[in-house]
Amino acid sequence: MLLSMFMATIMPLANPVCAVCSNFAGVALLVPVQSELSLSQLVFWPLVVNCGVLAAVAGLAVLPALGGKAVMLVTVYSAACTGATTALLQAGSFVVASRFPAQYMQVHPSCKHVSQ
Repeated sequence: MLLSMFMATIMPLANPVCAVCSNFAGVALLVPVQSELSLSQLVFWPLVVNCGVLAAVAGLAVLPALGGKAVMLVTVYSAACTGATTALLQAGSFVVASRFPAQYMQVHPSCKHVSQ
């Protein structure tokens, strides 16, 4: 009885907590090596992985005969995987933004260290 109440309380929180924790872990692991990664490693491959994960989740809708444990494992795995790849995509978006010229970055004229 107590275990079922605990599971009913915890399970709705499993996905968001897993996604946020894996995103933070991805950022923590990414910071030391970010400068060594190419743009395709930061943007393209995480998008490919996310497409694969979303296809697996879409498979859950097609295969309703799966048990609750299998659905939960796929769901938690997909939340963790998309959380980690989102960290890479966020870093990649900053790399893309850093390639814009200063005139598009709304640099204040008083910033003398920015080359024109």
